[in-house]
Amino acid sequence: MRCVRATALLLVSLLAFAATASARRPKCPSDCQTCYVDGCSNLGDCLSQADDTHTSCVENVPAFPGKCKLTSDRIRECDAMAADQKISCFVALRRKIQKDCHDAGAPCRIGIRGARRACEACGVSASSAPRTSPADVVPQQSANDPGGCQAACIRSIVRNCYADCQDACDGEDPRALPKCQGACKDAQCGTLQSRCTDGGDQAGTYMSCCLVFGSCAADVDCTVTTTTTRVTTTQTSSTTTTVTGATTTSTTL
Repeated sequence: MRCVRATALLLVSLLAFAATASARRPKCPSDCQTCYVDGCSNLGDCLSQADDTHTSCVENVPAFPGKCKLTSDRIRECDAMAADQKISCFVALRRKIQKDCHDAGAPCRIGIRGARRACEACGVSASSAPRTSPADVVPQQSANDPGGCQAACIRSIVRNCYADCQDACDGEDPRALPKCQGACKDAQCGTLQSRCTDGGDQAGTYMSCCLVFGSCAADVDCTVTTTTTRVTTTQTSSTTTTVTGATTTSTTL
């Protein structure tokens, strides 16, 4: 009796599984379908927004002369946030494709990887903009500094700070190094403007170089940083008490 009951239960389970399998939606086709178009168009906009947000995030990461770890950590946080945003883009794409295909009378199922390939089949890139390598803050020479005179002048002033950046940024995100070097320039911006520009108060050495090449810069790419000093004043009051034969003075802080 138990054997018959077990066999009956097994048969019912198999029938239920077969019914579920037959009711499952088929996979979405790998070639481009009309119901993919809107979702893929949205994907391009979503990825572009994620890239713009990431660029802004990295640009606004604070930098400190001669220090690197905090800047590197913040840049990596920007990367992580951008990665999460892009994953959300593909999740939204998957849902959009399945909804639009269902509404079009062709219900199907698709995963994130399949949705990416579907957009590529429709001619929409599912890749983000490539990351560019960080540029040297002070190149050896450029079109505006053909003899490298200003670069040499700048490096002569911030050399030690640059060396600190090289040491501090070793093993950190490479995008943190130019930010650290930029902070070195900002910290010495007043001196750089005075010594490394056309007409600077102490630009004699620089001018003797740049005039040879016929190109002297009127400015240095840096921002003058300001330091706020807070002064605390403690008031002191004195009370004098006179007693016959003696004078006592007490001071209260």
